Amino acid sequence: RTNPIMADDQPVWGIEVGQAALKAIKLRPDPITGRVVAEGFDLVQHPKILSQPDANPAQLIAEAFETFLGRNSLKGCRVAMSLPGQSALARFIQLPPVESSQIAKIVEYEARQQIPFALEEVIWDYQPLGGGTEEGGYTLEAEVGLFAMKRDQVETAMAPFLDRKIEVDLVQIAPLALYNFLTYDRLG
Repeated sequence: RTNPIMADDQPVWGIEVGQAALKAIKLRPDPITGRVVAEGFDLVQHPKILSQPDANPAQLIAEAFETFLGRNSLKGCRVAMSLPGQSALARFIQLPPVESSQIAKIVEYEARQQIPFALEEVIWDYQPLGGGTEEGGYTLEAEVGLFAMKRDQVETAMAPFLDRKIEVDLVQIAPLALYNFLTYDRLG
């Protein structure tokens, strides 16, 4: 799938709130080369690791956002946020031979089987991982990555953005972001 967040030359801030710091990078596609170019970055370290017993994660994250927004402008930029891989469920499944037009339905069926929560309790998506062939309108031996995260965890992670009226265009788990970077930006 093409990356809809990078569909034009509008800059994008990628932001990750980690245990030790808020990390951010500003990217823009170069209209001449088509490659993604880093225009800026920032690192705001938390005074304490968020998981320390005496740490107040909400307060530390709020302070990191205020520092970041004091040094950087999001005006005219899209925003992508990264979530840690350990907070998400990832399953890799081989699809049975299926009509190409029915892949989304088969993946939803598999999601109901593979995700140990009601689909209404999670935010989920899938990504084709290559392989597979198409013959006579049927897709054979296709593999997909199925990714899910509990809705309340996503809402908690998005709260610092929403509290500051920052519209988030894309939420992605870190391992999938790295996969996309390698697949689309390095391997073509």
